[in-house]
Amino acid sequence: MTVLAKIARSGLDLLYPRDCLVTGEPVEDDSPCRYLSHKGIDGLFMVKEPCCPTCGFPFFGELLASRICPHCRELEPAFGRGRTLMLARDAGREIIHELKYHNGRYLLPDIRTLIRGQAIFCEHLAGAVLVPVPLFARRLRERGFNQSLLLTKAFAEEAEGAS
Repeated sequence: MTVLAKIARSGLDLLYPRDCLVTGEPVEDDSPCRYLSHKGIDGLFMVKEPCCPTCGFPFFGELLASRICPHCRELEPAFGRGRTLMLARDAGREIIHELKYHNGRYLLPDIRTLIRGQAIFCEHLAGAVLVPVPLFARRLRERGFNQSLLLTKAFAEEAEGAS
C-alpha cells in the first residue's frame, strides 16, 4: 500500500471509525483485519484437526472409531476430499450474512487474512479445482453479485500466494 493510500485510509478511519462487525466495538489498530477486532476474530470457530477428511467438518471430543463424519457416511458425497475454513455459526455466520445479504464485499480482504492464517486450509487449496456455486439469474440481479464467486476468487488468490 502506498504512503498516500495509508494517509487516505487513516483519514477515513478518523472521520468514520471502524467498528467490529461481530462485537460492534472499535477495531484495534493492531488487529490483522480491518472490520474484525481481536475479540471478533476470537469469536470465529476456525476449523482445525481433527476433522472429517471428506468434508472437513470438525470432530468434537475423542475419536474412537471411523474418522468419517456421519453426514459423509450417510450421504456418500461425489467429491473425495474437502476442507472447512470456519463454521457458519455465531461470528462466522455474521460474516457470511453480511457478505451475502448486505453487500459486504468490503469484508473480502478480512476473509483473505483469515484464510492466510489457516495453513492446513491453504495447503488444501494448492492445486485444487475451485468451482463457485452459480446463482439463479433472479438472485444475481437482486444482489448484483455472486458471493460464492467472490469467495472462490479469494480462495484461488490465496492458494496462488501460498504456492
